[in-house]
Amino acid sequence: MKLLLICDRADISEKLTSVLAAWAETQPEKTARVFTASSSVEGRSLAQDHDCDVILLYSPLEGALGDEPAVQLSRLTGAPVVVITPEKVAEQMREKLAGKGILLATTPLRKHEFFSTLTAGVVLSKRTRGLQEENERLRAKLSEQKTVEHAKLLLVECLKLSEEQAHKYIEREAMELRESRVEVARRIISTYQS
Repeated sequence: MKLLLICDRADISEKLTSVLAAWAETQPEKTARVFTASSSVEGRSLAQDHDCDVILLYSPLEGALGDEPAVQLSRLTGAPVVVITPEKVAEQMREKLAGKGILLATTPLRKHEFFSTLTAGVVLSKRTRGLQEENERLRAKLSEQKTVEHAKLLLVECLKLSEEQAHKYIEREAMELRESRVEVARRIISTYQS
């Protein structure tokens, strides 16, 4: 599991890194790699390079609340973002982050609540990755279907077959040659496309 911690205070960053290591021990994987950044710019760069499961942003960051970098990171990576903010500004952060899918943890950190928030972030990350993989699978299937339909159209136009005959032709070729329908379709396209 990969975590990114963005905090511009070295002392707090060090403490949070040890807290994250303790939390990782409670997880099924038992390990977590923690990347640290001391600025939002460095954080964005690390987030893009390492495909992190959860991003933690300690607020205030660079003298501001940190809501804008949190939103940017969420959009940029799709990873769950947990903003750790002082309790006195938590309500203001909730208002700024409402509806943006960003989790909030308040300081002083209560171990149980913080661990629950981190776990929720990991669950969200796994679910998001699963949905992204399913989306890619469906995109690939749709692309293959378009290729087969294009090949059928070429068979109808060039060989004057009916749509049903073109469909059967592709199916028969795929079976006889032990290839996928899309492989047969690609060959038809390269043969008949002008």
